[in-house]
Amino acid sequence: MGYNFVDMIIAVSLLAAFFYGFRRGLVMGLFELAGLILSFFVSYNYSYMMRDILMSSTGTFGYVKESVAERLAQIFESQSTVDVGGIFKGFDKLPFDIQKLLNDFIFKDAINEAVTQYIDTLADRIATIFIFIISFAITFLIVYFILMIVANILNTMFKAPILSTFNKIFGGGLGILKSVVMIYIIFAIASPFISMSKPDNSFTTMILESRSSEVFYENNLILNYLTYKGILSQ
Repeated sequence: MGYNFVDMIIAVSLLAAFFYGFRRGLVMGLFELAGLILSFFVSYNYSYMMRDILMSSTGTFGYVKESVAERLAQIFESQSTVDVGGIFKGFDKLPFDIQKLLNDFIFKDAINEAVTQYIDTLADRIATIFIFIISFAITFLIVYFILMIVANILNTMFKAPILSTFNKIFGGGLGILKSVVMIYIIFAIASPFISMSKPDNSFTTMILESRSSEVFYENNLILNYLTYKGILSQ
């Protein structure tokens, strides 16, 4: 697995984040980093509200479940016999921890349910995971956007003196750290769409073959944390 265009985009993003943080300085950088952390924990505790809205008040869940069911049906049709291992391989584009979670679902349901009910049950489980990821991301972005508005207002009201070089360098470091967090979030949001893409999708293939995907996608810290806490298996 070598470096490709996706790796170049991420490298440029990190470099741009350093210069952005360098210009903003340490004080504003700390505000923004605190905003990221606070947004994560608010989303962790309250994204269920957004999930309930998506599940009950919009057609999002039905659309996602239908798309997953179609993908499962395609996997079944491609097999001469029912093979639960083959079904699992049909979602091998997902991050590693999500694959393990679905693997448990697949073999558990295969034992307990008839084949005629299998697709619907599994599609429901997978769609629920995808909806949680989407609702978590939406909640995070809303909270972070609000906090950044407040931070910029405070920064304007209490303008600090000219920032020193030391302050700017640390601001650049914080900029890179914030950019890394945002890249993890972007890959977490993209995981349902990547996993549902067609096998010959060139853009998806480029993402999965990049060196960056080993860090930000296959071992996504946000999805790993949510899986470890059991949130995605609810």
